[in-house]
Amino acid sequence: MNPTVVGIVLIVAIVGYAIFSVKYKQKAGLKKAQSGEDKARVRALLEKTLPEEMPFTPIYVHMSIGRHTVNHYTYALAVQPEKDQLWVVSVGKEGDLLYPGKSFVLSLEALGSVHFSVSKDNLGKRLSYTFFYDQNREKIFSLEVKDFECREDRYHWLDVYQPEEASVFFQMMEKWAAQKPLKAKKKK
Repeated sequence: MNPTVVGIVLIVAIVGYAIFSVKYKQKAGLKKAQSGEDKARVRALLEKTLPEEMPFTPIYVHMSIGRHTVNHYTYALAVQPEKDQLWVVSVGKEGDLLYPGKSFVLSLEALGSVHFSVSKDNLGKRLSYTFFYDQNREKIFSLEVKDFECREDRYHWLDVYQPEEASVFFQMMEKWAAQKPLKAKKKK
């Protein structure tokens, strides 16, 4: 058999296997996420961490930021639209145990401005970017919230399907961005 044909067949087989494994992993992750087991772990972590018993919508967030050096950040969010508050709790992991790190609260009245955008990926899942600024237009914090978080590698810890919870977050951020829009910098 011609070595070129064998090479092409081998490359096609490897690429086909890679695509199949990614699709299979995503489908298995979605099925596990829909069971709600990991979502319950996020809620339990937030209930232990927040200073008082209060109604909230829990959201799990994983962000990978950087080009050459990628930093991974994992958060549990407690969304409280009725109080115009967003609790942010950093999350650590040891084995299978999740533990809370530093926490802080963002409130509409304390912020200078909010920039919010949401889009859909090629699978129809929503992804939002939110940037929070102080009164001096300095960025305080940013978040990427998705409908679905999947265990892709050792940095992505949970499978969480959260379209209803994400909708609560999106609505609150749309409101915040409308009330405190990011204004253009003044020219000197």
